[in-house]
Amino acid sequence: MKTTFYILVFSILFSCSITKDLKTENIFGKYKWYGVYGVLSTIELNEDLTFDYNWHAGLMFGTTKGTWKIEGNKIILNSERQPSVDRIYDYETIEAKRKEFDSISIKVVCPENTNLHYAVCTLKDDSLTLVEAFTDFQGETKLPNLNQADSLIIKFIGFKTIRHKMDGLVSSYMFKMKEEYDSYEYFTNECWTYKREQLFDPSIKKDKDAKMNYYEKIK
Repeated sequence: MKTTFYILVFSILFSCSITKDLKTENIFGKYKWYGVYGVLSTIELNEDLTFDYNWHAGLMFGTTKGTWKIEGNKIILNSERQPSVDRIYDYETIEAKRKEFDSISIKVVCPENTNLHYAVCTLKDDSLTLVEAFTDFQGETKLPNLNQADSLIIKFIGFKTIRHKMDGLVSSYMFKMKEEYDSYEYFTNECWTYKREQLFDPSIKKDKDAKMNYYEKIK
């Protein structure tokens, strides 16, 4: 009984120490993430609870300013601007093949029909993320054919987000993304994790081509 009590007390104290660490000035500073082929971004968490986020993808770049707060061991980010609720997801479906396979093949191209590598492809059930992957150098990736998935989301900075309703009989897609002239990067209650001077954005997954899957503190 005593052993159980001590374990419970230790767990509570340890949990509190983690939360306390997030409230110290050590969290303030600038963090950088390196992707692949000229894709990178930085975020600076300021002491006045504002942030400056800058991204670069080849010749494209942009800046977002907003506010941040701590909830437990998480950092919640909200940009100054928010997307309109009736925002249109505009794209072109070039090909959709109907076959019965246990995986879904996806190819993504730019308006110029060149391959778009490192686009984020996500299968969702309503708002729940089921599985996620990046396109490769050929603009291709594969996802498991999940019956519960109702939509396929494809994102890449500088292009309009694809939100495609899933068809359980289609196992091969080719999409052409359209440029987003409003290249603003929105944050709406984005929940990141802070751990040992590193910031973890849940949209950045481990990938063999990416240099890292976290933001490293640089100052």
